[in-house]
Amino acid sequence: MKVCIFSKYVYGVHMKAGGMEINVRDLAYCLTKKGHEVTIISSHHPGDIIKEQKDKGTIFYTATTITQTH
Repeated sequence: MKVCIFSKYVYGVHMKAGGMEINVRDLAYCLTKKGHEVTIISSHHPGDIIKEQKDKGTIFYTATTITQTH
């Protein structure tokens, strides 16, 4: 299955990352270990990286910050 997860921050990349980002990391890791293809969409990378491949899947960084709307 292909899974896409949106997360404002990525644990280990963004300074403001916390509990939610740890849950996203753990979920992505477990899903990839079960054979699923995981993509994470996150806010701007502080080092201007656009895409990176990790053991938990592919992470794409947007040019701007993702904000919440209600």
